[in-house]
Amino acid sequence: MASKVNSNQEIPKKEIIGDLEYSFFRVGAFRAAIELRLWEKIAAGEDTAAKIVEYEGWDLAGTRLLLDAMCSLELLSKAGDRYALVPEAAFYLVPEKPTYIGDMLLYECHWDGNDQFSDTTSLPSTAQPRALLRSGSGLTGATNSSKIIV
Repeated sequence: MASKVNSNQEIPKKEIIGDLEYSFFRVGAFRAAIELRLWEKIAAGEDTAAKIVEYEGWDLAGTRLLLDAMCSLELLSKAGDRYALVPEAAFYLVPEKPTYIGDMLLYECHWDGNDQFSDTTSLPSTAQPRALLRSGSGLTGATNSSKIIV
């Protein structure tokens, strides 16, 4: 039920915005774990926050926060103070494996259309970036059923 500011105005629910905000956290934590090669460290035996701090020189509280965040994303498991790879992480997120996709995921985490998504709505339709808007596959663009190439 929506709250009321005064007797005439209801405050809309914030769940949609909250879900998006949580998505930013999830992507940010995931990106940090890939950049720091967290799964490689767990696979190499650095399976507690204390071991990672000892070998890597990281902050203990921040390390625990990141490890626990990866558990909440189901990309690590935890028993006591020990963390372990889940099958998906062991297969896709350990850099030494031929199935590693971390670099590709990092690229996708940083991709934002080269800041051109907002340009497609702020520029006149005749000035929209030609490299971004084309006919064909991709996301539906803002005008004339153009496609955004991703």
